[in-house]
Amino acid sequence: ERCVKEVASISHMEKGGKGRGAQDTMPSERERMLIYSALGELTERHARKGWWPAETPFEVCAGAILTQNTNWKNAATAVAKLKEAGLLSPGCIIETEQGKLEELIRSAGFYRQKAERLKALSLFIQDELSGDITHLRDYPLDEAREKLLAIKGIGNETADTILLYACHIPSFVVDSYTIRWLNRMGVGKERYGDVKGLFEQILPRDAEKYAIAHAAIVEFSKNICSSTPRCEICTLKDRCHHYLRERKQRSRRPAQARGQQSGEQ
Repeated sequence: ERCVKEVASISHMEKGGKGRGAQDTMPSERERMLIYSALGELTERHARKGWWPAETPFEVCAGAILTQNTNWKNAATAVAKLKEAGLLSPGCIIETEQGKLEELIRSAGFYRQKAERLKALSLFIQDELSGDITHLRDYPLDEAREKLLAIKGIGNETADTILLYACHIPSFVVDSYTIRWLNRMGVGKERYGDVKGLFEQILPRDAEKYAIAHAAIVEFSKNICSSTPRCEICTLKDRCHHYLRERKQRSRRPAQARGQQSGEQ
């Protein structure tokens, strides 16, 4: 895909101020260059367009809430039940009795809280956006993001998911996969804003490029850089702090064993 190639072959990194959502800790030039080069490879190998499975912007919103604190399989089951019941619209969610809504989304876990969050988001969309979440494009990014964050149960990741995948507004999504990958690469950032700021400095401010990069990181993290990483097949291992540290430790073990044996004799 043309856009995938553009993300993978950025000729220069954008300079300038902090990315949106950045905190006080700015990435170093080494960190930017390391992640910039690794992202190019990930997007070529693991990215695909249309990664978030949804037919409508509101379906993205529902999925973003339902996948909180659970895996996508459980969330997708709940989304499918809402779709089968004909309830994937703000108006229908608002009109549906709370108990019925909870039962339909039970597979996603925390179904009482998530039902309340779906209703709160739906009321916001209905009352402030004339029933269409994409009307957030009419606002400056920071203001649109703050409007979402003001809704009970909508945090940084959910807000950015809605902005990026439902509204196609360039606001990079940070999740646990992204933070784990950065830590293994030796870029130890934990705060959401710091990680978001790093990627928004590296990538051109473009919603499709943000989505492709985020999708590539998630797919890579699920299939290769998982909780038990498959370092032997990872093409980034020679740049990976985690792999290089583990290899160094393994190389020390035979020498330590020999030293212990000679001491026993």
